[in-house]
Amino acid sequence: MATPTPADLRARLDASRRELLDLGLRNQLLNYRHLRGKGVEVVDEKPTEVYRLLVQERKPFTFLPIDDDQELYTPPDAEPGKPAQRHLDTKLQTALKADALHNRLLATYYAANTFIEEQGVNILFLAMGMLRWSETDHSDKCSAAPLLLVPVELERSDAKERFHLSYTEEEMGGNISLAAKLKQDFALEYPEFPDSEDFDIPKYFDAIQSCVQTKPSWTVERETIALGFFSFGKYLMYRDLDPKSWPEGRNPTDHPILQSLLDDNGFLSESSPYSDSDRVDNYLAGREAYHVVDADSTQTLALLDAADERNLVIQGPPGTGKSQTIANLIAGAIGAGKKVLFVAEKMAALSVVKTRLDRASLGDACLELHSNKTNKKNVLAEIQRTLGLGKPRVPELEARLSLLEETRVRINDYCDAVNTPIGESGASPIDTFGHLIRVGQKDLDIPAIEIANCQDWSAAHYARRAALVSEMESFLKSTGIPGKNPFWGCRRTVFLPTEKSRLLASLRRAVDTLTNLNDRLNALSSNLSIEAPIDVSAVEQMLHGCRRLAESPCPAGIPTDSPEWAERGERLEKLLRVGRTFTAAHRKYDSRLLPESWNRATSELQRRVLPYRDRWWRVLSSTYRTCKMEISRLCCSDPPRTSQSMLDLLSAIVDHQICGDEIRRNERLLKEMFIPLWKGPESDWTLLTKVFEWIRNANVDINSGTLPDWVVKSSANTLNRAELKRGTAKAESSLAEYKKALTELCELIGFDGDFTRGFDRSRSFRTMGERLTDWIDSVDAISDIASYNLRCETFRREGLEALVTLTDSWERAGDFLKVTFDRHWFECLVERAFAERRHWPVSTAQATQKWLRDSANWIHFSSNTIGRDWRWHTGIGFRPAAAGGSLAFCTGSLRRNVGISQFAS
Repeated sequence: MATPTPADLRARLDASRRELLDLGLRNQLLNYRHLRGKGVEVVDEKPTEVYRLLVQERKPFTFLPIDDDQELYTPPDAEPGKPAQRHLDTKLQTALKADALHNRLLATYYAANTFIEEQGVNILFLAMGMLRWSETDHSDKCSAAPLLLVPVELERSDAKERFHLSYTEEEMGGNISLAAKLKQDFALEYPEFPDSEDFDIPKYFDAIQSCVQTKPSWTVERETIALGFFSFGKYLMYRDLDPKSWPEGRNPTDHPILQSLLDDNGFLSESSPYSDSDRVDNYLAGREAYHVVDADSTQTLALLDAADERNLVIQGPPGTGKSQTIANLIAGAIGAGKKVLFVAEKMAALSVVKTRLDRASLGDACLELHSNKTNKKNVLAEIQRTLGLGKPRVPELEARLSLLEETRVRINDYCDAVNTPIGESGASPIDTFGHLIRVGQKDLDIPAIEIANCQDWSAAHYARRAALVSEMESFLKSTGIPGKNPFWGCRRTVFLPTEKSRLLASLRRAVDTLTNLNDRLNALSSNLSIEAPIDVSAVEQMLHGCRRLAESPCPAGIPTDSPEWAERGERLEKLLRVGRTFTAAHRKYDSRLLPESWNRATSELQRRVLPYRDRWWRVLSSTYRTCKMEISRLCCSDPPRTSQSMLDLLSAIVDHQICGDEIRRNERLLKEMFIPLWKGPESDWTLLTKVFEWIRNANVDINSGTLPDWVVKSSANTLNRAELKRGTAKAESSLAEYKKALTELCELIGFDGDFTRGFDRSRSFRTMGERLTDWIDSVDAISDIASYNLRCETFRREGLEALVTLTDSWERAGDFLKVTFDRHWFECLVERAFAERRHWPVSTAQATQKWLRDSANWIHFSSNTIGRDWRWHTGIGFRPAAAGGSLAFCTGSLRRNVGISQFAS
């Protein structure tokens, strides 16, 4: 039979791909039908707004049922040109009553989860937009095909909670089946789906409308939204087999396996060189075996064929070890540095293999590519996590199970191991132990340090760093602990002698501003009869209190510190409102009412007028005319003419009388609290209100700690507020000058920003004065700290950060810094030697005794292993060593079963 040409292969591949699309009307993607008990039809929603909230803003949605007594859904009208409020919320409207909606959502929830558990993929989508199409222009039967499919999931915290619909962040897509149907049957080019979450939905629907404009009976329903199931399993295979999605020069039809699948001749490969009658261990000798789970002879033959890159199909009844073989195949590929793809139609089959790999500590080598849990973000996160695990190390389990010859080699290599330099350090294990012993004999209390990767230094690297450490040790011995330097915290690395005069001038300026500040604070505190503040925070609080006190409306004599303000605050506030109402009535009607009218009983008159308020014929009523005349007699001018104005006037008189009674009943309390301002009901209620609010707000701030308590007490005293404002302004100016001088000083010294911001606030003025004096007296010490900082920078560049931290405060650094450095380096060399030379720490005598013990263990372990292998191989011509078999048989068995069964992170 002739070999197919590349064009034939492409045509066959394309035909096979089209079969995967299922272009019949049973496909929900071409003929969407509302399922009987699952899925939900959404009504009166805008796809653009739903997409924005659900996909772009990642907001979950709920479903809104109709009322039980509502037969037909009637949405409210929206303002012209604006979306209705119901389209801007996260509630999807439905035409279902509550019980029916809940049952549908519950069935949909269970169906979606069942498919995920069985297949491992999510098929629940929110479809937006529908194309109504038909097979022929004159057909009465129309089908609906969704246009935009958003992968979603239904969730609820418990059985009593409502369901929430959220975007799964998997890839969205258009209807690829519809695109293929239109191209194949109608020669229409369906628009490509934009690869972006913020694409324009109306623009996409417009493109579809343009695509089908030659079909007048077809319509694009832009507002249709439905929650339903759409299977994309075959579509994924269809997309993966698209030659356009492959890199240039790597067309799928160029792959030998796919060529064989599409070729009528099938697979023409050579037969396996391994036979069931052969001795499997002969093939395993000399090759690396990665059997992480037990493998019998037939399974091992399959593994050998796979290792030789032969194409094969492994089949067998349940329980014959197919999943074990797959796990070993994957382990072999990992061990050989290859990539392997394992797939299955059922999620359970994948889980069995993955569980076996997890038990073998190989699960981290597996990446889940396609399921309901995979999206771009999760895949990238898993890759990042796996890359961060580091290189795996095989445990030393094989050391105890190695051959006797290996043990003898370890004994013979002992002398070479302990005398060979460790890495490029030039120091052997004997040298390192000798130095550590000498340090230990001094019985020094040396702190532990950690210098990264110092075990990888060469001898030259160590010598350069050791010289730096020796210089630092000598420097510290002459200057003392840096942490006790008066200028500790300075970050400068150079301080020139010419800068000394500038520093002294700045120090003296800071002292002068501090003195001036203290003088003005003492004067202000004396006027207020309070204690002077001791630090900047206290000064700021005091100045804040002075500003509040200057704004106080309280005259002398007001009992501002009385507990009645807090205990009867609500009562006083209510009485002040009554007083303002009383005054407002007088202000409005005094010019119109006779003075004695305020005390007239008008309730009955008000009751008689009220029924005529809205009656047009009230002027015909003698009662109404009589009431109007009585009201006119209350007025001295401009009597009310309308019924409403008459009622307003009568109500003002009644309210005035009620307020007056309330004021008189509480006159004792009001007089006690506002004694200098109290003038009975005719008091200035606006001023009283200002006094009350000032005292109340001040007490609130005092309780919260933002205002000193002396403010309220001082407000009751006779104060010269103008003098208080002047004194406050002077103190504020002095404080600003002090802060500025201190900031300039800290910048000159070289303190960092955090140190400067906290320096002037956390220390008392007395401590600051002593510190400034100490700096003036010890100004030359700044050169020492600058020199120390320069050395620390060199230490950091050389990776000696740990020593910088140590020298800051360790009192014995001037004597034992070099010893500490050397001890750590030699300890790290010993640790590296232990890690790289697992045999050398054992002496010859110890190794001989261990050799004898290992011989006994070896004989015991071999007998158990031979017994197991005898059970595995009985019936195919193999016999253990005790029954006439060879030692190579036992060795091969151990290699298979011990290989790389466990990894350590």
